[in-house]
Amino acid sequence: MEIEDIFGDLPVLETDRLLLRKTSLSDAEDLFEYASDPEVARHTTWQAHESIEDTKGFLDSVMDQYRNRQVAPWGVIHKEDKRLIGTCGFVYWDLHNSRAEIAYALSRKYWGKGYMTEAVREVIAFGF
Repeated sequence: MEIEDIFGDLPVLETDRLLLRKTSLSDAEDLFEYASDPEVARHTTWQAHESIEDTKGFLDSVMDQYRNRQVAPWGVIHKEDKRLIGTCGFVYWDLHNSRAEIAYALSRKYWGKGYMTEAVREVIAFGF
């Protein structure tokens, strides 16, 4: 099995409070809301988004990863709010040596409530 086999069609994952699914351009406003927050960006590898165009560019690159069957993040959807509140996924995954690296970003208003712990556990369960 290769990465392309796994990420050829990224599955929807579900937890008690969250849905993890592919992102799309329809997520741009929700993503911009937290990606433009300097405090959120401080904990990531990217700069805070300055415009909705920055966010759309990010989403375009993620959708290219989906199309190219590459490792790509899930959008984290809050079931109750039905809004994108973050992203979570593998940024590196070595199937042959059972090693992986996960990255995530979460809207600040959802910090400290266990949402990303819930999402990461589901991603790890999927991966291993």
